[in-house]
Amino acid sequence: MKISGSGRIEGGKLEEELIVSGSGHILDDLECKGIRASGSLHGKSALITHGDVQSSGSFQIGGFLQGDNDAKFSGSASIGQEVALKGILKSSGSFRAGGDVSALSGISTSGSANITGNISSEKEVSFEGSARISGNITGEDVLVGTKYLKVGKRIFAKKNYPYRIYGSIKARNNVEIFRARVVGNITGRNVKIDKGSYVKGNVYYVDTIEIHPKAKVLTPPVQIKEEDLERFTNSVRSD
Repeated sequence: MKISGSGRIEGGKLEEELIVSGSGHILDDLECKGIRASGSLHGKSALITHGDVQSSGSFQIGGFLQGDNDAKFSGSASIGQEVALKGILKSSGSFRAGGDVSALSGISTSGSANITGNISSEKEVSFEGSARISGNITGEDVLVGTKYLKVGKRIFAKKNYPYRIYGSIKARNNVEIFRARVVGNITGRNVKIDKGSYVKGNVYYVDTIEIHPKAKVLTPPVQIKEEDLERFTNSVRSD
């Protein structure tokens, strides 16, 4: 189904891909084969897709987003409830979610992110630009504000802490944070707390710990055994 000007989508089950190059308004819950939107796509209900979601304009739904593949946003995206994807979630603009966010194959934001619930992935979770996360973050690797540092660039926001995590961070492998304020605990195999970061909770590591002299950690880090990681995973999710 193609919309190249302004149009309405009634909802229900659509046995094809939805393509919007103008303005589209979804009137009710919609299930479709995928979405490509280069204009604006708005709706107050839920969206289920069995293909990729690609949006380079304004994407806004009031309900949940569920997808079998990837979702990539390069404009602004706002989802009123939870996001559950089997693929990758990638955003390079403004991203908001009013519930939990899960994407099995990885999560990456390079603009601004504001997420009310917990975040989880079987792969890497990374945030650049700025982020406000109300819940916990769980992933293979969790990288907050550190990717630009690896290529010799430093991106500074006006705020002292452009990354604010009010829950806990748990990684099955590496945790790296830069200029982040973490209220909860941090747990990982290798943990690096870079310049300008503040950690209020406890820090647990298996192999290595690195804390920048200009970072502040309120309690001494604790080394744990590898077999304890699963136990700490459960404690992080219950925070």
